[in-house]
Amino acid sequence: MTEKAIGRIVKSNSHIDYVCQVYAPLETDYNPQPEDYAFGRFVKAPIDAAGAREAVGIVYDTILLNPEYGSIGPRLNPPGDQMTLAPDYLVEKATAVGIIIVGLLAEDASEHGVVSFSLPVDAEVVGMSPAEVRRFHLVDESLSLGYLPQLVSHQSPLVTELGLTVIRHLLSLFSDPGEQRLLRTLAAHFTWQARVAPLG
Repeated sequence: MTEKAIGRIVKSNSHIDYVCQVYAPLETDYNPQPEDYAFGRFVKAPIDAAGAREAVGIVYDTILLNPEYGSIGPRLNPPGDQMTLAPDYLVEKATAVGIIIVGLLAEDASEHGVVSFSLPVDAEVVGMSPAEVRRFHLVDESLSLGYLPQLVSHQSPLVTELGLTVIRHLLSLFSDPGEQRLLRTLAAHFTWQARVAPLG
């Protein structure tokens, strides 16, 4: 299965926290679907033009941009007729997603943790296939989640749910009993955190 580009990097909040603007309908040949940029989805983006090294990230937030919100002025025509009556009209509504970078994927190996390089503006963000997600988590041929401390220290209020979503996804990709045992232990920890943390 060929993975499709979902958008491009338009902003960074920090060295590991980026904002990707999702491609609007008809902006590219492929219209990204909600599952392409869902919460907890693994994505990648090239660090350099050659694409030999790609930063790996996880979608952790959604941002809806609507300049018309709060506008009470009269409309000259219904929104549904806009493309017919004014085909050159620029649609300013957009969907963006927050992405936390958790590592690096190269042809021969993967690295977990803070990546030394920053993503360039307009870098294209692509969803990762299950095979790529699995390969990213194999370090020295063993299951590794070396980015987990970095992930749980992120400031997002949904970080516990994000960790649980990631673990559940990995449970479907790794079937070895030892790997399953490790992942289920981590899932139990995140589940406990999700129940206890809101109580203070």
